Amino acid sequence: MGVYLSGHHHAFYPGVADGIAYISQACLGSGPRQLIGSDSAREPRGFTWFELNTDRLRIASLVAPNFEEVVLWNSLPREIATVGAILRRADLADVAVVPLPIESLPTSSGKDSGSGQGD
Repeated sequence: MGVYLSGHHHAFYPGVADGIAYISQACLGSGPRQLIGSDSAREPRGFTWFELNTDRLRIASLVAPNFEEVVLWNSLPREIATVGAILRRADLADVAVVPLPIESLPTSSGKDSGSGQGD
């Protein structure tokens, strides 16, 4: 599986196209935006956490300012269409990219137990 990491969009989205995972990073600084090609609201400030195992990539976007909750994947659009591509949300595609629940993070207080996987 190929993985492409991008911070250009300033909005978290775990997408897949043609078997490649395109992970758009959350924005911790100024300027978070709405997802390109969607009608969603502006994404919250946060950062993206990755864990790579031998069989899968687990990802969470932790929401500022306390980083005690994650962006639930099922709150994101099922797909995002742009002029050049259609990205399908990774949990709906046949790839080894899955949500990382907040309680799995090393500094987690366990306040949010939802992984947000699926619809």
